[in-house]
Amino acid sequence: MHVEILADTPNNKKGDKIHLAADVSRTLIALGFAREVPPAPQAPATVGWGVKFDTFGNPMLVGSCSRGCGFFRFLGKPESAHKNFFQHSGGCGMPVAIPEDILAKYKRAYGEATPTATGDDTKLVNARAIPNAIDRNADAQFEKVYGRTRRW
Repeated sequence: MHVEILADTPNNKKGDKIHLAADVSRTLIALGFAREVPPAPQAPATVGWGVKFDTFGNPMLVGSCSRGCGFFRFLGKPESAHKNFFQHSGGCGMPVAIPEDILAKYKRAYGEATPTATGDDTKLVNARAIPNAIDRNADAQFEKVYGRTRRW
């Protein structure tokens, strides 16, 4: 809680505006040594929009709040982008629609994008194959030890 000191103290001068714990502030106010200072009004929350590309070259539509309450990312088709809104978290504003000029930039970027594959794609394919290889090896080991196939 922000308070204004009404009397000189060893640590603070009269008129100093400081932040204290709520219980300490209430005690000082009750004793007449301080008064509560209302918080300064905040500027209205605004959303900054843009079109960026991820590491693979895919376009994405992004938005962020000036108060840091959230982040918006859209990766879908441009035809569906207008159905999405930036929803502030923490109640600092109403939902904000994506501006038309940003939608046009996203549509242009989506049409011109040339995404590239990376080594991660190969890793995903291999990761899908690993469980099958493990099962085949376990089946072979079972047959070697017990002389018959496993029954599931």
